[in-house]
Amino acid sequence: MKPTLLSDVDGVVADLMRGFAIWLDEDYNVQIDPADITKSHVAECELLCEQNEQLLRIFPETCEGGDGGIQGALSHFLETDDVYRRYVGLVPEAKEALAVLQGYVDIIFVTANMTRVPKSYVSKYWWLKKHFPNIPIITSPSGLKHMVRGEFAVDDRYDICQRWQTAGVRSFLFSQPWSEAPDGSMKYDWSRIVADVILSLELMDLREKGSFNGEF
Repeated sequence: MKPTLLSDVDGVVADLMRGFAIWLDEDYNVQIDPADITKSHVAECELLCEQNEQLLRIFPETCEGGDGGIQGALSHFLETDDVYRRYVGLVPEAKEALAVLQGYVDIIFVTANMTRVPKSYVSKYWWLKKHFPNIPIITSPSGLKHMVRGEFAVDDRYDICQRWQTAGVRSFLFSQPWSEAPDGSMKYDWSRIVADVILSLELMDLREKGSFNGEF
């Protein structure tokens, strides 16, 4: 049986924040650079203060759900009809990397259930089945993703990767501006993840055969 790699969706295979930027520009003439989204809670991003002020006039804090400004805009974006099909593209190298990795591991998507924006899940499910028709999907609260076990895991949030690591799952923090990782933390793109997974599997195989004692 193959080892299992657990992969997040948004920010790891689905370029959600670039889609958000496209939507803001097309529908509200508000421009943001996804590279300026340096917090998982976008309203806290210092580089987006001006855009937040603009969007507070469109999405006031009294909006249903309590979010206003850029955070409220993100919630409205996720509730847009067919949001993934219309606005969300693939993260560069994601599709090619997963195709390679499927030769070595079983892959499962583990994605947040996003109960505050339930409409987005139907669109996300359609998007995943279009681009990755053979990869199963598990939904979980973000804080409980680590309860899903495998040998490897990829996520764009540092705290989630740490929980997986503590649970004994080799985790890869996907490199995104909003990862909120401490200085010096290792971040990975898809090319490096592929290389590290394959190397890890080769070393595991050597250990099982008694050909490698952990020293070079």
